[in-house]
Amino acid sequence: MEKRNPHYTAEQKVDILRRHLVEQMPLVELCRRYRIDTKRVYKWQRQFFHNGAAAFKVAKRQSQPVDQRRDGALQKANLKVCDQVRCERIGEHAIAASSLAAQLGLTHREGEVLYWLSEGKANAEIAILVGARARTIGKHLEHLFVKLGVESRTAAAATALRALFGL
Repeated sequence: MEKRNPHYTAEQKVDILRRHLVEQMPLVELCRRYRIDTKRVYKWQRQFFHNGAAAFKVAKRQSQPVDQRRDGALQKANLKVCDQVRCERIGEHAIAASSLAAQLGLTHREGEVLYWLSEGKANAEIAILVGARARTIGKHLEHLFVKLGVESRTAAAATALRALFGL
């Protein structure tokens, strides 16, 4: 029997996140390929974004061999690209969530939950993304259904897509 959730180095974790966020590899396929749980991927993503500012901190220059300086410069360039992608994705999410909240008369958090619901996320995934518990997400959805006058996740997602894309 193969070991589930093997240990990955920091570089391997970044590579896995890059495949998901930049190359748009579906999360299910990614988790199956690397034998990891979706919760672990979202945890890595939160850690990665939380520590993203470290890539922009200016350290005092120390004398290093040319190869080490070149490698450091390459790593900084890679982190900068990853941060740009992260900012674009976060910006899209925030704009869409705010738009939904404003158009449909929802709170900002309800707009966020509805956005992730329209992206096909399960309650547990939404909970990780917004930093809440799955039960709290369930309550947000109950309130959303009442406010939107719908009875299912599918109907709520359809309402969100109509609001976002004018369908």
